[in-house]
Amino acid sequence: MNSRSRTFTSNVCGLMLAALVTAASVTPALAAVTNKYTFNDGTANDSVGTAHATLFGTNGSITGGQLVLANVNEGSGNPGAAGAYLDFPNHTIRNAAISGTPGAVSVEMWITVLQHHDWAAAFTAGTNNGNEDQSTGGPDNPYIQIIPRTGDGGLGNDFRVTANSYGGEEGFIDDSTDLMIGVKEHIVAVFEQSGGLPGMVKTYRNG
Repeated sequence: MNSRSRTFTSNVCGLMLAALVTAASVTPALAAVTNKYTFNDGTANDSVGTAHATLFGTNGSITGGQLVLANVNEGSGNPGAAGAYLDFPNHTIRNAAISGTPGAVSVEMWITVLQHHDWAAAFTAGTNNGNEDQSTGGPDNPYIQIIPRTGDGGLGNDFRVTANSYGGEEGFIDDSTDLMIGVKEHIVAVFEQSGGLPGMVKTYRNG
């Protein structure tokens, strides 16, 4: 995956992440934590590896062991005072996925949503049609995303974990409800392709 990983892509109005962990394998005996962001020291530094992140947007902050993104319906291409996101170095997810059990990676986070905006991603990594520093997307681009609330409306506005590949069809898992407002939730998204294509996506929500 060629472009950046981040904890915000567009239109998230309020988001707090207490910690984010990227592991290399879903097999317990072979799993290895490759990147970890606790925010406990007031920075977005990687406490396990060297993939230190950068906070963009003046209304984002790291305080009390949390990343706070107080966004007001603004995209990642123009963070300014209305939007904020945490930007990880290029290839962070790819490098995690080729270590441990190659092709398997987990993304773990504790997240509190303060206000929903449809299709706003809490985490995304991959390539996109808009190149660097733009929201990941496009029908033929590889990406993975964690979305607190979809835009399905009458279909339930589910919480979604999704993955896409070059020329492939998007695969996703929908939970029956979107993430709860004002409640810290624990999310683990597992992307498993070590057995070949198309692979599997697994999601664990609050255990």
